[in-house]
Order: sequence, then C-alpha cells, then structure tokens
Amino acid sequence: MGPDSIADLSRPSQHKPRHVELPDHDSTRRLGALLAHQIAPGFVIFLSGDLGAGKTTLVQGFMAALGETGRVRSPTYTLVETYARAGLKINHFDLYRFTSATDWHDAGLADLIDPSAISLIEWPEMAANALPAADLTVRLDRAPGGRLASLFAASQTGQSYLDRLSLDLGTAQVAPQQTVADGCAGGDKNDAPASGPQ
Repeated sequence: MGPDSIADLSRPSQHKPRHVELPDHDSTRRLGALLAHQIAPGFVIFLSGDLGAGKTTLVQGFMAALGETGRVRSPTYTLVETYARAGLKINHFDLYRFTSATDWHDAGLADLIDPSAISLIEWPEMAANALPAADLTVRLDRAPGGRLASLFAASQTGQSYLDRLSLDLGTAQVAPQQTVADGCAGGDKNDAPASGPQ
C-alpha cells in the first residue's frame, strides 16, 4: 500500500472478517507465523487490542517464521525496529506513546513506509489520520478461554491475501521463544503470565 493513502480506522471494512480463537500464548505466536506465509513487500498490517492482548507476541511468531532467532520486543521507546529476514525488510512500529497523529511525521516514521518493506504497526489508532492505509487489520480481544483474533482485509491486496491464508494453527511452525529483556512473558505490555493467555 502506497504512503499517500491514509488510514481511516473509523470506516468499517467492506470485506467479511475471519476469526481465530487463541486459547494460549503459543497459539498467538502460531497465528503470527501463519501471517508471515505468502507475505509480500509493501504489505501493511495494523495490530490492535488492549494492553496485554498479545500484539507483540503475534509479531514474535511472525518474525520467528521468517527466521529471526533473536529477541523481538515491542519498540515502545525506540518506536520502530527494523529486521531483514528471508529476503524481506520488516518494520515493526509501536505507537503507544504517541499523543497525536502528528507524532508520526515528527518522528520521521513516514519515511520508512515504502514498497520494499513490510510494516507491522501496533497501536495504529494513536496516529490513525497520518498512517498509510492498511492492507490487513488484526484485532485481538479478550474472550472466554483466551483471546479472539479478528482479521479484516482493508484493501484488495489484503483480501486476496486473506482469502488464501490458512488459519490452521496446527500447521504453523514456530521456533522456541527467546526470553525478552523487559521481562514480559509475551513481549506485550502487561501481558498475562506465560501460563495464561497472552
């Protein structure tokens, strides 16, 4: 999705969402791994959900599926972490500390959105009016027994991707998780303990 297209989080997707039940931390990582399949440069994914919903946990699974073996943490203070894996460039943004949409441009992050990179954006609602339009939005909500992931296509590219995406968590191959330095079991702010849903 090009940088000149602006996100509108208030407008509902015209496409039917897909839902996945996530009973535990590992299943959230497995969903992230599945999202990494068939991903292409230029793809923009918004990751929404309350504190501790598992957004960073999902990114950990995504990166592990692409071959990342190091720690993957939410870049709350650095705002963005950039990875190069499997011939792809991935920018992982965390906008939690933003106070207005102008922070996106003031921080120079708009320059990192380009057709050669995949963008994973946590807390997109903190800068919704400034962001590029997403191809896919993943919403993580608390549900009985764990979490519920809702996947919404927000572009034709996103719909084509979602149509061919397998959501069979049992097929996902995810390397063991590295312990994150900030001590959060799932890497997300205020995540539940590792024994519970992330």
